Amino acid sequence: MSTSSVPRKAVNRRRFLQIAGGVGAAWALAACAPAAPAPHTGAQVATSAPGTPQRGGSLRMAFVEIPLSLDPTFIYGYVDNVIGIAVYDTLVWVDPSDLSRTLQPRLATSWEANDDFTSWTFQLREGVQFHHGTPFTAQDVVYTFERILDPDLGATANSIFKFVDVVEAVDDFTVRFDLKTPHASLPNWLLAENATLIVPHDRSPDEMATQPSGTGPFRFVSYDPAVQLSMTRNDAYWQADIPYLDEVHLVFISDLNTQIAALVSGTIDVMTQVGIANVATLEAAPSIDLLELEQGTYDVFVMNCQMAPFDDVRVRQAFKLMVDRAGLQQVVLRGKGELGADQPFPSFSPYWAESPIPERDIAEAKALLAEAGYANGLDVTLTTTDISPGIVDASVALQEMAKGAGINISLERVPPDTYWVDYYRQSAFFVSVWPTRIDPGPILMLQFTPGGYFNEANWDNEEIDSLLTAAQAESDPARLKEIYGQIQALIQREGGSIIPYFRPLIVAKRLAVHGLAPDLAVFDVRSAWMEQG
Repeated sequence: MSTSSVPRKAVNRRRFLQIAGGVGAAWALAACAPAAPAPHTGAQVATSAPGTPQRGGSLRMAFVEIPLSLDPTFIYGYVDNVIGIAVYDTLVWVDPSDLSRTLQPRLATSWEANDDFTSWTFQLREGVQFHHGTPFTAQDVVYTFERILDPDLGATANSIFKFVDVVEAVDDFTVRFDLKTPHASLPNWLLAENATLIVPHDRSPDEMATQPSGTGPFRFVSYDPAVQLSMTRNDAYWQADIPYLDEVHLVFISDLNTQIAALVSGTIDVMTQVGIANVATLEAAPSIDLLELEQGTYDVFVMNCQMAPFDDVRVRQAFKLMVDRAGLQQVVLRGKGELGADQPFPSFSPYWAESPIPERDIAEAKALLAEAGYANGLDVTLTTTDISPGIVDASVALQEMAKGAGINISLERVPPDTYWVDYYRQSAFFVSVWPTRIDPGPILMLQFTPGGYFNEANWDNEEIDSLLTAAQAESDPARLKEIYGQIQALIQREGGSIIPYFRPLIVAKRLAVHGLAPDLAVFDVRSAWMEQG
């Protein structure tokens, strides 16, 4: 199937494989388990000592999902991001190992705002070429954002940048963003979900969807949706010391056990998603190293706020109160990870407001349901699938937990390969999964505001919209944390998301692979290298 023919509805965000196991008994035991460990104070990535980078080699990375479009304006999924930042460049970047998230130059060499943050000017890097030979200029930045801001195009980042009025080329290497409302952290938002990768102005939509050409460290070679996507080193890359690898191949293997066998045998070099149930097996393999990003992702049980019974905030609050979060942590994460408070800020974010973990309160849940007209309980269906390790197990455990509050949850288990197309957001109660962000501002715009591309709970709340507008204009870190704290409390209290835990992102690699660390959402392969010989 041609990538350009895929309907835009087909949002192909991460798909994962289920962790097998008996869930009902596991939750019963977990209810008596010791208290969960204290929250981590920072994101940690375990890596092997890298040594001196060597040039050459071909890196093969396994994914369970395939990209639906190679046009970075429509980035949705995990693998889409990996391809995007290998083939293209952003204006700015952040080193994934830098927890301070300090912005560094990339296609922009410097930037500054006017006094009231209503206009930002970027100086651009000269002497850069796209893979097809066209020089990079301000015209390409303008074209990129014209696409993003086009309400009819359906760009992933459209709702994130609704505060942008116009993007203009001042000269060939200067571009200015004029804003509708003040924004004190625009450069940070240019990294949002890697959806602002700069595309060339002289390529058609069909060319970008099938033959992508960027300024990045790797050139696109070929794509077979049933097998793999291949990229080769860009020898003319503007940053002369990278990349180290000759080739990168993204291999599509949907079965977890097949991935493990391929990794141990050396058929692949990196397994990008590992379930906790498989950690022991891989730890026992002498040729394998594990990387772990604590709190790297989180699962969500989504309640559609526009559909009964979840159009009543009391019902949403009752569902949150019937959850035994420590029990789910034991069932799904085997004690790892961190408990969640139904809002997407992790504890290592500088903006985390120390959200209290909701305690399970069946009596209060039943009282809220009675106030909402469900004194005799209610029946709901939860649509679940294997999009995340253990999320089906968590769904079964949630089904058991709900019984005490008089809630009868029927599980509709559907295929993961068609979930995002045919089931996601189609029912009143369903599952989702998200990458963790240190600064979740762009995620909040996508997920919790009216018109947000992934406002999966259909939560229309004017207060959160005004708070986000205030946050964008705020340059004082203390005041910004205060505003984000109000947002967290509001989402936790009234929103349509149950976020019971943050879980680790675990990656397995062969010992010969170095310089590869998972960021908070994606891999950047530009600094990866392999031992030769």
